[in-house]
Amino acid sequence: MTRLTVHTVGVRTVQTTGAQLIAQARPGDRVTILVPAGLGRDGVEWCERTGRVMIKSPGHLALDLGGQHGTPGVATADNVVRLRQRTV
Repeated sequence: MTRLTVHTVGVRTVQTTGAQLIAQARPGDRVTILVPAGLGRDGVEWCERTGRVMIKSPGHLALDLGGQHGTPGVATADNVVRLRQRTV
């Protein structure tokens, strides 16, 4: 399933897929992903987690989600929600 992500660039709104966001990401950027948060009445519930890109590989990104020891996370085309590129 290809999910479109809507984000704003300047004054225009752009729709991109998760694969396009992963292709645009660079180490140091912040990426928001969906992670399972448990079971609710309607099945699996999801929450958003944001982390910094540490390693970029074909098809996925390795994230540092923070915490005392740097909790790892993996962003794929299926679970990426948002990309915020760092300013140079």
